[in-house]
Amino acid sequence: TSSPPPAPPSRGLPLPLHQPFWTYALLVAIGLMFLLETVLPRFANDIVPYFPSTYVTLSLGDSNRYILILLGANSKPLILAGQVWRFFMSMFLHIGLTHLFFNAYALFIFGVEMERVFGKARFLTIYILSGLLASFASFLNLPSDYAISAGASGAIFGIVGMEAAYFFIGGLISGALLAYVMLPNYKITETSFGQPRVIDRSSFQTWIWAPVAAVAVLFVGSYVTIWLR
Repeated sequence: TSSPPPAPPSRGLPLPLHQPFWTYALLVAIGLMFLLETVLPRFANDIVPYFPSTYVTLSLGDSNRYILILLGANSKPLILAGQVWRFFMSMFLHIGLTHLFFNAYALFIFGVEMERVFGKARFLTIYILSGLLASFASFLNLPSDYAISAGASGAIFGIVGMEAAYFFIGGLISGALLAYVMLPNYKITETSFGQPRVIDRSSFQTWIWAPVAAVAVLFVGSYVTIWLR
């Protein structure tokens, strides 16, 4: 009897990867905002007549509380007054050069890799949603009316969390749900030439409902907090 033919050798298939765009755009945005934090005090009196003259100097973003508040840092009294846009703007501000450097470095290290895997729309959605939720949590935990907060750390931790869910779910129900809702859903298909390839079956319509619902809950919670103050 003849022996069965040998099985064809196994070979890996490349994942469908995307060219990063938003990682670099976000790096430019936070860099430009920090530059604005630094130079704006020199012209602050021309913009805001009551701006304290003692703060009209180059600040490197770390010592000028007035400029940070002017540009959108989290401030409990102002958010309670209805300025919920600060949840978004505070994601692009940084309090000092060291703060900026470490966040920019982390965004570059994790962002480029994850945007290649997640794609532009999914990556930006995760980044902004994580930043908004982190800003809201920071607002709830500000120790006093004088305290402020800012930074992209929460948005970056969201990207790191999605990376952890992507590479290692660990059997946790929450990780499995996160992966089901937001992460790529790969499938092996054939090209028109009969060659196997990997595609992402998830579409924008299949996962966008989750972040939309989360943002809705965030803003409802914000206005309930303002109403109950």
